[in-house]
Amino acid sequence: MSTKRKVEITDQQMSDIIAIIDKYRDDQGALIPVLHEVQDYFGYLPIEVQKIIAEQTGIPMSKIYGVATFY
Repeated sequence: MSTKRKVEITDQQMSDIIAIIDKYRDDQGALIPVLHEVQDYFGYLPIEVQKIIAEQTGIPMSKIYGVATFY
């Protein structure tokens, strides 16, 4: 049986995620590069991180999740 545990995001990690997003903020269609860079940072894309990306970019969580699971 697989159990998913909640990932706690530290203040430093939050700052780093926002810095990554800010690098691409003015680039239309930069969701994939953001996801790639954040994935490189964490080694994977926890759902908590996907929620942060959605909140910071204004992109719906459904789209973030869809792109993240497709690629």
